[in-house]
Amino acid sequence: MKLIVLKLFFGVFHILFNNSVNAQLHNHEIKDNHRLYDSLVSGMHIFPGSWRPVFKTEQIAWISPPWLNKGFIWGDFPKATDFIWLDFPKAIFSDKGLLFLSHINPSLPALYNYPQVIQKPWIPTPDGIHYSQYLPNGIKFGGVVTKENEQIISLELWIKNESDSIIKDILLPTCAYLHPIEEFNAKSNENKFVHIPGKGWVTLGNALLMKGNTGKYFVGWGSGSQKIADLPVIVTTSREQNHLVAYTWWKNTGALWGNPSHPSFNADPYVPDLLPGMTCDVKGSLIFFEGSLGQFEIYFKKELSNR
Repeated sequence: MKLIVLKLFFGVFHILFNNSVNAQLHNHEIKDNHRLYDSLVSGMHIFPGSWRPVFKTEQIAWISPPWLNKGFIWGDFPKATDFIWLDFPKAIFSDKGLLFLSHINPSLPALYNYPQVIQKPWIPTPDGIHYSQYLPNGIKFGGVVTKENEQIISLELWIKNESDSIIKDILLPTCAYLHPIEEFNAKSNENKFVHIPGKGWVTLGNALLMKGNTGKYFVGWGSGSQKIADLPVIVTTSREQNHLVAYTWWKNTGALWGNPSHPSFNADPYVPDLLPGMTCDVKGSLIFFEGSLGQFEIYFKKELSNR
């Protein structure tokens, strides 16, 4: 009888002990998962993005803001709303016409369909990603996206002319699409701002109606743009909190513009005419800021003076 009682006692003890150990392990696992989740949904993250994978020359980077991300991440693949999608670059225009297009556009030649071009993967670096591409028309180009600090994503684009003639009037649109980042994705130009001499921050919608060339930086796209901005930056404000995101190529900014229907904002770099064999390398930033437009202006002018 005593033996049976002892067996029952040790059996129950074994079950309780195992349950306790398993519970502790489960709790540790939950805590580890929470730490992993918090590390992924908070803070800046840079991912090699895919948007329309049928376009093999499209180079997309996904960038999350430093504050809490509303989406979630499964493994290494982001499935979230709170990402800016950077088309890097979207196209290369010149005096010779369209030299590169990353995707299909019914109004433009289908230059994306170079049969000789293979898709170039993003290559990871300690703080970001980079790539390089070569086209049969003699154009080489590439991009670098890196985390500079907890507020700034550093951007770099380079383009080299390996053709046998000079290339002029280069336009290098680099779209930052806002559709996947909920707080910034209003289909409007009224949440986007540029800085105008004597007027301060003006919505992009109003700025596009202004006439004259009273500033230093172009606002608008292509032939419809005018030099009316005195700061080389375009800012999109949040609909929810005191957040904003800014896009600049610093003193090498060529044009500031946006698209309300397919919400995006652009700061396109200035690229000089390229002689055969010549390379141009430009550096810019995507800036996440918590504060008012006035506070951002003070911050940006200080950063600009140091660049």
